[in-house]
Amino acid sequence: IKILITNNDVSGSINKAIKYKIPYLILKEKNFTSKEHYEREIINKLNENEIELVVLAGWMRIITKQFINEFKNRIINIHPSLLPSFKGKKAIQDALLHKAQFTGCSVHYVEEEVDSGRLIIQAALPITSDDNEDSLIKKVHFLEHQILPHGISQAGFYIRNRFKDKNRNDSALYS
Repeated sequence: IKILITNNDVSGSINKAIKYKIPYLILKEKNFTSKEHYEREIINKLNENEIELVVLAGWMRIITKQFINEFKNRIINIHPSLLPSFKGKKAIQDALLHKAQFTGCSVHYVEEEVDSGRLIIQAALPITSDDNEDSLIKKVHFLEHQILPHGISQAGFYIRNRFKDKNRNDSALYS
């Protein structure tokens, strides 16, 4: 991990960054003249750090086309539902509201349409009759912590293989 960028100055991720000596940066959109300027600063910091993969975990904001295009096929997100079901911010509440029997979480590539990118990995769990929003959030967050490292690994293999293929000497194919 080269850098943590957060918009939440009380995020628990900051404590982990400090513990593991990971550089971190707190950037708040309100300190910029527009969302585009805000994201441009994030993009600049990611590029300065030669970031290969952007992991949105707890970001809870829709990123712009500019951001997505800058890191095309190199941004992943963790979402608290079994996509394509229950897209958006209220996935857990929606699962309960619709009396779903199962829910879970998904790691996926980020595209312009919210929660629509190609799936990398998912994990499921049953919704029990005694589940409420708080209990289900805890269960889903536990699963998210289990599958996110696997999603990062899979995305990393994909990115590295694409990079390797792009820079491979095609004459080597014929020798």
